[in-house]
Amino acid sequence: MATHTIVGIMVRRREQQKSVLKTYSRYNNLNIRLATFTKSDIDWKKNRICAFYMKNNTVKNEIIPFPEIIYNRCYMFREKRIHRIEKRSIVYNRTTRFNKWKIYRILKQSMLKEYLPWTRLYKKKLLHKAIQKSNVIFLKPCIGHQGKGIYRLERSNDVIKISQDSLPPRYIWDLNDNGFSDKVNRLLKEEQYILQNGIPLAQINERHFDLRVLVQKNMSGNWGVTNIVSREAYLNYYNTSIFERIHLAESFLESMFLANELNIVLDTLRSVSVKGAVILDEKIGPLAELSLDYSIDIVGKIWLIEVNGKPQKSIYNSILSFQERSAVYRNPLEYALFLKNITCWENDELDESKNA
Repeated sequence: MATHTIVGIMVRRREQQKSVLKTYSRYNNLNIRLATFTKSDIDWKKNRICAFYMKNNTVKNEIIPFPEIIYNRCYMFREKRIHRIEKRSIVYNRTTRFNKWKIYRILKQSMLKEYLPWTRLYKKKLLHKAIQKSNVIFLKPCIGHQGKGIYRLERSNDVIKISQDSLPPRYIWDLNDNGFSDKVNRLLKEEQYILQNGIPLAQINERHFDLRVLVQKNMSGNWGVTNIVSREAYLNYYNTSIFERIHLAESFLESMFLANELNIVLDTLRSVSVKGAVILDEKIGPLAELSLDYSIDIVGKIWLIEVNGKPQKSIYNSILSFQERSAVYRNPLEYALFLKNITCWENDELDESKNA
């Protein structure tokens, strides 16, 4: 294994190791030997890891030294442990579990603020003001993924309809009820939430949809857009994380925009996404990939709804060819080689300065 640069892919659960290894190995024709491991496989005292790797197209298990480069694919991981690993290896994608409120505050101070819907950290006293200001608001967990724990609140006169995932309400409560806010608090289970303004969204085929832009660093260390897809929700569902179909965005949006308008929309998505990645990389990085979810309102304005630190890659399997999928998995590996080369160059520079 010593003739190749060893890149360790750190995953959350042991049952993921083999499938992740096989998937990334399928697209790896670089001078890289991949190994997968979990936090439980690390022997801190002996500075080694029990990892899976490929040998002659077969998955093997072996004790290896700490990889030179580690690609973090864990969604939940303590920052202290990342710092500990960074003393032994170069870690990229060090932050994968984004806090929605933190991300909003960072981007709100940037040139991207015009694309952000009104958002506040949830407080009981803000709830009534928010629902009076807008007929529809969303309550979203600050730390969450795949649309879990999101509530849609719609005001109709003095009645509040609360939905989860689908539009038909799960609860119907009186806004003037003194216990209304307490009922909402019980729904949130003492977790930290944000309040987000509901936007009158455009629909295609009478269904809600979003636009997901995958941005990744490449072998030059630069951010670029890998692809843009659209997730089409089930009928009467607003949560596009629970989608019925997925499409390449360019073809999906043809029914909504003229050709020149569509080009402007796609160019805007690319530009905003790369700028967002650069900003977040500087503030909470180093990062290597992220996905940004957008919506389009009824007048055609683009809104940045959420940023994901651990892009879900299986969604591309049904719509992209092998060659198109290759970039999704290969880009992070090429970036690992970039980090390796940069480190070697910096070490050479350091040696030359010492010998001068």
